[in-house]
Amino acid sequence: MDDVMDLEALVDAITSYPGVTRKHPIGEVVAYLPDVGPGSAEPDGPQGRVLADFGEDSAVVALDDDPDGEVLLLATDGIMATLLEANPYWAGYVSVLVNAMDIASTGGVPFCMVDVISLRTGELGTRLLEGIRDGVNKFRVPMLGGHTHPDSDCSAIDVAVVGRARRSEVIYSHTARVGDSIVVGIDTVGEFHPDFRYSFDTSTRQPPEEVARRMFAARRLSQRGLLTGGKDISNPGTLGTLGMLLETSGKGAMVDPTKVPQPKGVDPVHWLLCYQGCGFVLTCSPEHENAVLEGLVSSGLSSAAIGNVTEGSCLELGVADEERTLFDFSRKPLTGCGPPER
Repeated sequence: MDDVMDLEALVDAITSYPGVTRKHPIGEVVAYLPDVGPGSAEPDGPQGRVLADFGEDSAVVALDDDPDGEVLLLATDGIMATLLEANPYWAGYVSVLVNAMDIASTGGVPFCMVDVISLRTGELGTRLLEGIRDGVNKFRVPMLGGHTHPDSDCSAIDVAVVGRARRSEVIYSHTARVGDSIVVGIDTVGEFHPDFRYSFDTSTRQPPEEVARRMFAARRLSQRGLLTGGKDISNPGTLGTLGMLLETSGKGAMVDPTKVPQPKGVDPVHWLLCYQGCGFVLTCSPEHENAVLEGLVSSGLSSAAIGNVTEGSCLELGVADEERTLFDFSRKPLTGCGPPER
């Protein structure tokens, strides 16, 4: 990425981007719900087995008391109505992709899914189901059931996914540490979807085996004990996703946005905003940085170290002698999901 960048314009673009601003209401929703995280319930009760909840890519629930026993991973995503109306096939395909990635970025393997489909017209439903079918075949995660509203006033697709992992494999968003290196791994081989300029398609032209090799890149690093935290790059873009991780960890960071890998010929601001079909923001100890970078590359991803985790509550951008604050979570929360009580 070119080392010449207007940081003021980048901050304005990210902080006003719908992929970021749509995250703000999360804290309001969470405030209405009882705390069921670690330390909030009797340890022998069902709530006492919750290892992680809000602010993570997947909720994590222990199935037994084994320190390295199996955990259940739970996630769900809804697809924006504008995307569904514009291209029902892509909405169906992406509904599988985003849920599979949420489990993979938590260090697990997606096991099965269910959906809730609301339909205004039969034609829209046919194309939507074709997309779901192709997503299921591509990501190899079965859709086992759900609920259908065949006579709805609006159209919608929402999917929930169950995954599994061992406790030692789980990648959390709240565990970044001061001094950690921040590493990104991104599949830069693909193309922007013709109907959605902020959606980068990396999987439709790849066989399932190659999709899996990239999707489970972070999981393999976690199995080697190389990571301290991570998330998959989602709708808020690369730096917006990093912001969510830092807020949940109660930390800040200094990063150089020009170091983020990108395809040739892509506008750097556009690239930092887009939803990349397969990308991760990861944290690790500095001594593990090279091993993490090499592991991402061996999985088919472009990788780079872009900065470090710091004390405080600000995500700072620095290029050459210029610095700008992208987020200050103490002044304006991004999601409102701070560090869990322990």
